[in-house]
Amino acid sequence: MLTRNLDVCTTLSASSLDNLHLQTDLGALDFLGAMTGVGGYEGGYEQVQANALEVELFGQRVRVMSLADLIQSRRTLQRDKDLLAVKELLAIREQLRSR
Repeated sequence: MLTRNLDVCTTLSASSLDNLHLQTDLGALDFLGAMTGVGGYEGGYEQVQANALEVELFGQRVRVMSLADLIQSRRTLQRDKDLLAVKELLAIREQLRSR
């Protein structure tokens, strides 16, 4: 269950994690300690924070990485799985724009 996993995450020190990838009942959930290709250097927290969106998740307000920053980061990685994800993310962005 997702809420159980989130409770576990809150007890961990963020500084002790690089990236945390969880598989939940609702799909994958990634907590990223570094975002390659975002903000002009490893980490990019200022850019990610400035562009983050606030959403409600299970009754809690949380900030999530913007679609533009996620696309930029995945493009920079250049792995096959990331380039495939970029195509999917671009299609999502087009759908959102056409609403």
